[in-house]
Amino acid sequence: MADFPNIEDYVKWRGDLTFKQDNFSDVDAAVLCEMGYCHLDGLCQSGFSEQIAFNQIAGKIMSSKEMQVKYFDVGLMNRKIPEFFTAASMTNRFGNIKLCGYVSIIHAGQDVSTQIQFAAFTVVLDDKTICVVFRGTDDSVVGWKEDCNLALADEIPAQKAAAEYLENAGKFFKKHRIIVAGHSKGGNLALYACAKACNKVKKRILTVYNLDGPGFFQETLDSKEFRTIEKRVRSWFPYESVVGMLFRHFDDFKVAESNGFLIFQHDLLTWKVCGKDICIHQEGLCKGSLKTYEVFNRWIVKLDSEQKKTFIEALFSLLESTQKLTMASMFGDVQNDFNSSRIAYKEKMNEISSEFKNSDFKGKVSSVGKAALSVGKAIRDDSAALGKCVGYGVKSVARITKAGFEAARNKELMEVLKEIAGEFKSSL
Repeated sequence: MADFPNIEDYVKWRGDLTFKQDNFSDVDAAVLCEMGYCHLDGLCQSGFSEQIAFNQIAGKIMSSKEMQVKYFDVGLMNRKIPEFFTAASMTNRFGNIKLCGYVSIIHAGQDVSTQIQFAAFTVVLDDKTICVVFRGTDDSVVGWKEDCNLALADEIPAQKAAAEYLENAGKFFKKHRIIVAGHSKGGNLALYACAKACNKVKKRILTVYNLDGPGFFQETLDSKEFRTIEKRVRSWFPYESVVGMLFRHFDDFKVAESNGFLIFQHDLLTWKVCGKDICIHQEGLCKGSLKTYEVFNRWIVKLDSEQKKTFIEALFSLLESTQKLTMASMFGDVQNDFNSSRIAYKEKMNEISSEFKNSDFKGKVSSVGKAALSVGKAIRDDSAALGKCVGYGVKSVARITKAGFEAARNKELMEVLKEIAGEFKSSL
């Protein structure tokens, strides 16, 4: 059965209408958040006065193979994002809107206060409205670690940067209404920035979109700053959400239908679209997501700051020891093993094919035998590469687990982890 329409189909169907002709919708927020995963360093200025249309940016990127390689490398993320960015940029709806204030910061510091992965941009929807978009976690190791740091600090560097960014955008566009959107960690940043905004900026905020982003500790949500934006928050989670179930959220949220499965539903390109709306899953979140929400949030509050820090440091020490900056580069050696074996196999088969064509019957029989041996060798080599990958994964999990438990040396932590495992087991 064919997949249900998604935001790619929406761009094709709704792309001829400008935002003046048809108002901004939840699907538009998802489109801009997905476009935000493309790296635009050098194509758009960090200030708000110099603005450039999306179709101009796409034109520059598509002008050469070198530009495409430079700007369309999304690592382990959905490889369809660059294609989607280009398609959306060629429509009237998204292509002609102006982009400005592009900022991208990645810094692998030594502690929570300096580790940051942050990116944002502002689009001018019309002469009265802007939309500030915060990027979610990208392919960088530091980005993944900063997600975990949400459990350690009252304010992580990306949240501070988001609050400052929104304040600056609001001050520059003094009379514009403001929409703020983010996917994954970007959704968390959107809420945080709006809650921390000064009253002059906050009163002009129309809507805050959190698309499957992690939440906050309950005391943070209960603060006066957050309660002032509660009614303007539109949170969406796929029905098998995992990332969005980390930490607490406001009670009012919507559940999206998805063409994906489990963690892959986090990808906005899997979310189903009905006309100009995101499809609502009428039965709400699945039991697994609800259990994750319940168990994780009960567990995390039981740990003190030192326990959380020890566990997270143990988890990421192995990743950082590889001295790789992105998740994709960590698996590069394994990928190269596969590619090398396949290239060698292809060259050998071409050689055998040529020999087959230019030989007598006896030679042809010999060539077929060589081909069979070559196929066997290719399978063996690929299996070795696959075994290397699996071995690395198993070894990594074992080392992380051992390092985490040995570093913690805390009976209470062990009891909590056992409790979590038991509750998940009983919910299956």
